Amino acid sequence: MIRMTIVHPDRAELDAYKNVLQGEPDLIIDHLVTTQDKALQCLAETPSDVVLVSYLLPQNGALWLVQTLGVANSAPKVLVTDMPRTVETVLYWMEEGAAGYVYEQEGWAALVKKARAVCADEFLLCPEIAAA
Repeated sequence: MIRMTIVHPDRAELDAYKNVLQGEPDLIIDHLVTTQDKALQCLAETPSDVVLVSYLLPQNGALWLVQTLGVANSAPKVLVTDMPRTVETVLYWMEEGAAGYVYEQEGWAALVKKARAVCADEFLLCPEIAAA
């Protein structure tokens, strides 16, 4: 089982994540939160294996969360969602500690596949990122 925390600034989007992901037999949603601070609080209480964090969090909240979790012991894998499709952006986030990314145009199937991959310490790259 893969335990997940989902961080997105839009409550409706969180509900969409919940509706899609709760149908996956190997995924358990521990937390649905709208801020990075709430995510850290929840993770301290109930650790997750994977954190889906939206690139859209205000005030660089997603980057702060990636960096903060990256230095923690037994940190969860962080998968950044809603990522713009630029090589420079993806490479920067990987350097900062993200375990993976989901472009804003990718669908639910890609998100589920990538969540499973990062939990298994695999990294899925699109060809233009791999080439860079």
